[in-house]
Amino acid sequence: MDEVPLLRVVHVAGAVLLLGNVTITGFWAAFLYRARKVIPFRLVARAILWTDLAFTLVGGMMLVISGILLMRARGFALATTPWLQQGSSR
Repeated sequence: MDEVPLLRVVHVAGAVLLLGNVTITGFWAAFLYRARKVIPFRLVARAILWTDLAFTLVGGMMLVISGILLMRARGFALATTPWLQQGSSR
């Protein structure tokens, strides 16, 4: 069975989780800052931090793991791929 389509879906889902979380965190932080006199600041800030940790971690792991598996499925060598070598040399 070809696993590439499933890995692509996981990769895109990881990107959506990661980027969506970064975007929505800015919205919630701005909302919390504006309503800080009405809403319990510590409780909501703590919830934002925990969801950031969870979604960023899960989305990032999905991206990295599915990216490595996609490279292997396509026959790219992980250590000798030019764009990875350039990124790690800077």
